[in-house]
Amino acid sequence: MHQDGLVHISALSKQFVKDPHTVVKAGDIVKVKIMQIDAARKRIGLTMRLDDELLSQEGHPVPLKQARAKT
Repeated sequence: MHQDGLVHISALSKQFVKDPHTVVKAGDIVKVKIMQIDAARKRIGLTMRLDDELLSQEGHPVPLKQARAKT
């Protein structure tokens, strides 16, 4: 599946990112994980930090066992 999206600067790396261009360039294709879906605002929360915990609709971490069951 291919879908364009935005990753917040805080979700680009585990280390502090002062300039996003040091991590990615316009047009780069990167692996991301969907963290949260906000259907009402038609937004998907993405992260490049692939080991981050998934979030519930309320913004709370979802236990790994529960997250795997949903996929």
